[in-house]
Amino acid sequence: MKFQHLLDPDPPRPTDETRQAVVSRAGRLRRQRKFARGISAIACSLAVVLALVLLLQPSPLPSRLFKLGPPYRISVILSAKTFPLSIYPDAPVYPSPVLVGAADDWSGCPALPGVVASVKPQPELVARLLDQLGRDKLSALKASDPSYWPIILEGNWDRFQDVSPGRLLIMSAAQSGYVGLLSHCTAATVRDTWVAKTCPGPNSKPASETCSRDPALAGQVFLIDSEGHWLVDFTYP
Repeated sequence: MKFQHLLDPDPPRPTDETRQAVVSRAGRLRRQRKFARGISAIACSLAVVLALVLLLQPSPLPSRLFKLGPPYRISVILSAKTFPLSIYPDAPVYPSPVLVGAADDWSGCPALPGVVASVKPQPELVARLLDQLGRDKLSALKASDPSYWPIILEGNWDRFQDVSPGRLLIMSAAQSGYVGLLSHCTAATVRDTWVAKTCPGPNSKPASETCSRDPALAGQVFLIDSEGHWLVDFTYP
């Protein structure tokens, strides 16, 4: 009968070659699955590392752009944390610069927002401020009002170092003889400005005496109180 072989109780058995092919295929499948698991684990590890890097990476510090007007046309980017708006107002609020002296020194008028009419600063405080002004450029910027920054950024500012508090003579702007100069700004500038004179030696003589004796050797430092922070806004000569 032609269908008898379908009912054969003894069908043909797989050969050794067939069994070897099945084993090889199963081995390949196991290796592929193991490789895929390894790749997946590596990808997960890289994702975790990348996430940690992004979390631990410090965010960029906010900054401020100061544009200082004519004649310098200077722009400077500074840390907003170190130079907060409350103490160092934006440059556009500054009046036009004022020409002083014969050397074409320019200085802007200090911005009045945040400036307060304060009591006379103590000599020790002024001496520390002048010491900071005499250090590097960044320290000088921190110690001064932005109206004075064009001179500092040009590298032409006066450096008062090791000034003894005993060599300082501090007075209001109205008492200083510079009312005419400060009046180029506003009456409030005259009212809120203090002037510290750095008097020559010897230290054995009072500052008032040596400044009167040698006025040409005395330096003038103009000071304002901005939100409780004393700043230099001009020096002369």
